[in-house]
Amino acid sequence: MDLNALETLGLTGALPVAPPSVPPMPAGLRAHVEALITPHVDVPLPATTSELQVAARTHRQALVKYLLPASPEVIATWLWPVAGAVEYLPGEDEYSRRLSSLLLVSDQMPWIAWNRETQRAAVSTFKRLPSVAAILELVTPSVSKILAINRALSVIIDDLSLRVD
Repeated sequence: MDLNALETLGLTGALPVAPPSVPPMPAGLRAHVEALITPHVDVPLPATTSELQVAARTHRQALVKYLLPASPEVIATWLWPVAGAVEYLPGEDEYSRRLSSLLLVSDQMPWIAWNRETQRAAVSTFKRLPSVAAILELVTPSVSKILAINRALSVIIDDLSLRVD
């Protein structure tokens, strides 16, 4: 499925089957990003060059669509089957409060985290309607790699040693 189709699904409330794979990076950028994600105490971080910053900006632009926050429809579509599958069904007030709380913090998690794969895991894991923290803990691993890459790209782009005032 292409990115435009995935983005349309994310904006209309339909859930993607699983998070899409991260677009490939040039080798030099990939090495720098990996060094930032998993630094080693004995290995100094590589120097950031202006060419690397340009590559990081370009790659980050490719990731932007993946990192958009989910629409309320996506969150509601994700949570409804989870609430219906638990052994102890929540009351309408409890469901509404949980959904409202989840919507308040949903901007911390990109829309690709709310997919059928994480939804299936939630349905099989929880016996009661889960807390917002439990839900975020469940969906975070599906997008942790792309979030780590985004943070590393931000560090490269914002490297102050290359700024000329």
